[in-house]
Amino acid sequence: MRLQYKAAGLDTVATFRLDGTFGVLYLSLKHKDETLCSKRRPVVPCFNAPDRMLQNRVGRALCFFFTQLAGHFNVAATHEIAGGIHRFNETIEGGDTVMAVGFDVKEMYVRLKPDVVQAAAEWVVMQAMEGHDGVLLVNTRGRKGVGWYEAGTPPAGGSENDVPTNPGGGDEVYP
Repeated sequence: MRLQYKAAGLDTVATFRLDGTFGVLYLSLKHKDETLCSKRRPVVPCFNAPDRMLQNRVGRALCFFFTQLAGHFNVAATHEIAGGIHRFNETIEGGDTVMAVGFDVKEMYVRLKPDVVQAAAEWVVMQAMEGHDGVLLVNTRGRKGVGWYEAGTPPAGGSENDVPTNPGGGDEVYP
């Protein structure tokens, strides 16, 4: 497994822990806590996994991708729902048929097949990457540094020294 990890080039993103064991991974965005959501720190229950850091960094990137989708898709706090419903009602004036469906997150994790979840995650990534020619920066330390920026230019508000040139050296760059 470690050789496959290295062959895929994942060791440049995060080290493979030899003392870990594999379990079941799921990602929870934990929007009940606005602090976690705003810092894009997902709940990733993989404490003992050898690729724990990789899973955490990919989870942070997925959180960023979710926030880039249409506003109705990913609500970070319940107070945002009222505005979304108001915008939706204005949009559907004209006799369209509307069906609302609600899901419990725990139920979704239990009932969805892993290949369906993977296909959905791939769709989210493709939607988020559409129209971006730059790269995604995921800061492995600190509170900032998740977002798009043009290749070879610093993130907004940064200096030339902020542009990562060595993946694996603190800031991870995903083309």
